[in-house]
Amino acid sequence: MQDVFDKDKRIKTAHFYVPAHSKVYYQLLKLGAMNNGHHLFGTVLDGLNYLKQYKYEKAIIIDDLKVSNLEEAIELEYLAQKSSLTTRCGKLSKKKIRGLFEYLIKGKRKIIVAKENSEIIGLIAPSINDFNIGHIMTISVHPKEQKRGVSKLLYYEAMKYLKKKKIKVYTGVTTTAEVLGLAKRMKRKSYYCYLEIKRSTDVA
Repeated sequence: MQDVFDKDKRIKTAHFYVPAHSKVYYQLLKLGAMNNGHHLFGTVLDGLNYLKQYKYEKAIIIDDLKVSNLEEAIELEYLAQKSSLTTRCGKLSKKKIRGLFEYLIKGKRKIIVAKENSEIIGLIAPSINDFNIGHIMTISVHPKEQKRGVSKLLYYEAMKYLKKKKIKVYTGVTTTAEVLGLAKRMKRKSYYCYLEIKRSTDVA
C-alpha cells in the first residue's frame, strides 16, 4: 500500500469495496483503513414482519415532505448527523445536505417525514433504482426525539411504500450504531463494506 502512495504522489486516498468480515477486510483494517459504511441488504417482507409488532405513538403523524418544509428538513438532517458519534456523515455541511435533498426532490423521490405538533421530528428517503431494488438514501431523527420509536416508525412506512411498489429487496449504507442495531433485528445483512486508507495513515 505504501508503495502505491510512493509511486504516485497524486493519490491521497485509496478506496476499497470488499466483502464484510472477509480476510481482506480485516487485513485492510490492520493497515489502518477506515470503515466508511456497511452495505446492508434486506427483504421488505422481513422488515415488515419485524416492524408491524410495535405500537407507534398516535401523536406522530406521517406525511410526505413538502417543498415549503425543505429548510426544516435540512436543519433536522444536519442536527441528527452532527449529534451522532458513529455516523459517516457527521461532518457533512448544510450545503451538501441541501444538495442531497434538492437531488431527491428534482428526481421526484419519496421523502417521508414524521411530524408532531406540525414540526418535523424525523424523515426517511426510500428510493427505487432501475433494477427494482429499493435503497434507503437517508434516515434521520431529531436528537431530542430519539428513543421514542420514531426510526422504527419511519422504516415501517418506508417498507410499506416499497411493498406498494412491489419491491422485494432493498439496500442502504451506514456506519451508525443505532441503524446497524435495528438492521440486525430487521434481518438486514452486511455483505460488503466501503474502506478507505489515507496517504497520511501508517501502512508500513
